Amino acid sequence: MALNESSLNYPVDIQRRINRAWQGRFASAHDNKETTLTTNSKQVHDRAEAEFKKQARSQDARAAASEYGAELLALRTKTERLRALRLAKEAADAAAEPQSAAEPKPSAATKRR
Repeated sequence: MALNESSLNYPVDIQRRINRAWQGRFASAHDNKETTLTTNSKQVHDRAEAEFKKQARSQDARAAASEYGAELLALRTKTERLRALRLAKEAADAAAEPQSAAEPKPSAATKRR
């Protein structure tokens, strides 16, 4: 069923306003002007070059993210190794401390005012 003025049961003046609004909305698509779709080789070349640069930037970004991830993993591995060494040293120092605690340490005399 096609919609027309009588099928919508709107008053004629409101229907005309609606039609004008819709015509104004699509006026640019239905202009009487002819659009020429000419593209010269420079435009094609420029578009292709821009697309190539965009893809190169995308690849560089992926490579940088991958490199960043590898550096982060190496840093975490190194940190874990150093932490394990530090904890082992602290445990060894704590185990050696009770033996040396039996020997009296010379205390420094402090002066209070």
